[in-house]
Amino acid sequence: ERKSTIIYGNPGFFVVQLWKNRVWALERTGDLGILEDGKFKVIKSYPQLKGAEVRKLFLHNDLLHILLFTGKVLRFDGNTLSSMPLAEKVDGDALFSAHSYHNQQLMFGSVSNGLLQVKGDGSKILANINASNGLIDNTVLSIGEDINGNLWLGLDYGIAYVEMQNALRPIFDRGATYGIEDWNNN
Repeated sequence: ERKSTIIYGNPGFFVVQLWKNRVWALERTGDLGILEDGKFKVIKSYPQLKGAEVRKLFLHNDLLHILLFTGKVLRFDGNTLSSMPLAEKVDGDALFSAHSYHNQQLMFGSVSNGLLQVKGDGSKILANINASNGLIDNTVLSIGEDINGNLWLGLDYGIAYVEMQNALRPIFDRGATYGIEDWNNN
């Protein structure tokens, strides 16, 4: 039998995330903690998060990550909160959603720049999918992954499907291709 419990934070929770068999929550006060025995237990307090617009808690490489609307990502290892360095085009962009893709890459949904596919350490943008190259609009509000590793994006004006397992990948940005060669099955 399942039992539901309503837990109220003061003044409320930004987000919750299951991590290491515990439900972690971040209160609007900047308190990070766990929901246990029907109560919120503060693990650490972070005054710099009070008043910040936190969009998501997500897991990447067994660390809890905090996505801020301002384009910053913070990492929490269970003891310490640190800033994750991000590629210049990502850092400071208005980010709305995030997803860890096979612990090797990060996917960030932005408010005005579509989907940003980034190396797992945050250092380099691998792809930018937006309205100029396939999406119906540039606001990515949510990111989901199906069992085949493809992405589904919740947009302002609908849902988009991004086929990540496609064998064909563009190698030139807006370039003409005059010939094709099979080289080692690539």
